[in-house]
Amino acid sequence: MKKTIEINPDLYSFLEEKAKFGEVPNDVIARLTGFYNAVTETNSPARIRERVSILVSKGVNFWEGMKLRAAYKGREYIASVINGKILYNGKGFGSPSAAAVFICNNSVNGWTFWEYYDESAHSWKPLSDLRK
Repeated sequence: MKKTIEINPDLYSFLEEKAKFGEVPNDVIARLTGFYNAVTETNSPARIRERVSILVSKGVNFWEGMKLRAAYKGREYIASVINGKILYNGKGFGSPSAAAVFICNNSVNGWTFWEYYDESAHSWKPLSDLRK
């Protein structure tokens, strides 16, 4: 069950400033409080997300909250997997290619267009790596 807490707008701004690229305020709180270090590796939120697939495309499991980014024509695009869809700019897509086509307005391979944030390595990696 998801719980909601109210936080001061100034605190929210602070959390956004402290965010590493691709993090949301919830991730910042977990990192700053040491929450991720307090749980065992097999039960960490990252490991749980890996096991709980919310979207499957071309045999690849996408987990809730998975972050995607892409660069196109000098602009950066950020998307997240939310409720079984790749969410970009308020629109949900069922595959990486569908989201990429929406952005580029032409045919594009979403597997080479997007990168995903690898939480265990704390770095961005090509989405196509997940297909290997």
